[in-house]
Amino acid sequence: MARVAPGDAAPATTRRRDVTASLVRAAAAPAVAMNRCFAAGCRGGVRFEGSPRRYVLAACCNGTGHVTQAKAVADCLSELGYECAGVILEAGLSDKLRREVFEPMGAPTLVLAGVQLVDAKGAIGFGALAFRGAGLTARLPRAARECRDFVRAADAGFLVSCWHYSLALLLSTAPAARKRVVHVAPQFARARDAMPPSTGLRESLWRGGLLALRDVFASTGACVGVGDDGGLPPLLDPPPAWAGPPDGKKLILCYFLSAGGAAALSDAVAGRDDAVFHVFSDPVSDRPHVVAHAKSRALFREFFEKCDGVICSAGNETVWEAVCRGVRVVAVPTRGHAEQVLNAHAHAARYPALVRAAATLTDADVEWVVAGPGDGARAASASSARGAAVATRAAAVRAVLPAPS
Repeated sequence: MARVAPGDAAPATTRRRDVTASLVRAAAAPAVAMNRCFAAGCRGGVRFEGSPRRYVLAACCNGTGHVTQAKAVADCLSELGYECAGVILEAGLSDKLRREVFEPMGAPTLVLAGVQLVDAKGAIGFGALAFRGAGLTARLPRAARECRDFVRAADAGFLVSCWHYSLALLLSTAPAARKRVVHVAPQFARARDAMPPSTGLRESLWRGGLLALRDVFASTGACVGVGDDGGLPPLLDPPPAWAGPPDGKKLILCYFLSAGGAAALSDAVAGRDDAVFHVFSDPVSDRPHVVAHAKSRALFREFFEKCDGVICSAGNETVWEAVCRGVRVVAVPTRGHAEQVLNAHAHAARYPALVRAAATLTDADVEWVVAGPGDGARAASASSARGAAVATRAAAVRAVLPAPS
């Protein structure tokens, strides 16, 4: 991923990328239509006609981003006086994350079939994705029956879903529910973003996939973006501001979706004695020069509130949190994960004093993040503006909820 200034791509190149994305979007239509046929068991059975103060919460379980966003939405709704009547998740969520995030809510839980996009090696290829998608199609009839019964028992007045695709397929066969459904995800904003000049074919294909997925969600309810230009600010707990340079070694917090990121980090920090690098990964890193941890949301939060810099895969939440704190972050996309390439470019373009996009982690990237927050005035302005927006998240969530019946 080269660092390229916006506008460096020729107009013809930009048009080719847009055409490629549009072709992928159109090519996905037959597969979506077939999935809807298999999901037809929900037809007429998914209605949100219960109490207007009760809701069902749904979350995609690829990584932790949508999970933490769903929890933030639930916290906002609780603050506003709403009651969670049920939680719909995807297969693949770790037992630990489920215990930490959803069990304390005390609501009934339904787990539907889904497609995992990332494994320990990185993002899965398009061939494997197609195979897993076919398996999802075969499981949709059973999922439709389970979803219909679960929603009826919840007696809820509306649904908030954080990018739960298989649930959207089921809802697409039940048009009566559309006015009571809100989909919330950064992808709704990212799908309409201009493509960065340095992206290639994989990113164009993924952009087309995002557009096709957005079409499915839009057919089932309102779609609200999350992020810098979305309908909602980042759905985060406002973190404490950076405390300034420490007296001793700096603490750099590192998080990766795959084992490869931890290995690259170990190589890049060898020989450094000015910082301690705490790395969270699955499986736990066995490489030298880093302090390794199993993935734990609670422990990660503890380190995050006192860290002096962040190196992470290029999702959204950790980058936004680092920007809110005013600390530098190096965003390294998970291998093969085209959406994270788009994320890294978007964050680096918006917050150049605080975010650096890197295709692979280098000594120069490590030096940059350890050095400090960079342009102090711009960093303070970015963190202050983002922190103020995050602090208004409950009011923003209230504004996108369905109107009472």
